[in-house]
Amino acid sequence: MKNTDEIKEWLSELKSERRSLVTKQMVLGNTGAMGALTWVLDTEADDEAVRLKINELEVKRNESMADEMAGVGYGAMIEALKWVLRPQ
Repeated sequence: MKNTDEIKEWLSELKSERRSLVTKQMVLGNTGAMGALTWVLDTEADDEAVRLKINELEVKRNESMADEMAGVGYGAMIEALKWVLRPQ
């Protein structure tokens, strides 16, 4: 699992990229990833909590299949959390 410094570094990169995003999908993906990383930092989540959150978000993404924009946001959150779980 990534450590706090690595998560903060990526969160900082995402924040700095916000101004250069050109499509609504890019903004939603960026926002989703930032939200997921912020959640990990705020809750001090362990790997089990992150896995549970991924499962919860996958259910929400599946329930919102007709809403492409919601799917983009959920997908970005899921991928960000999967990144957090990867070994350092």
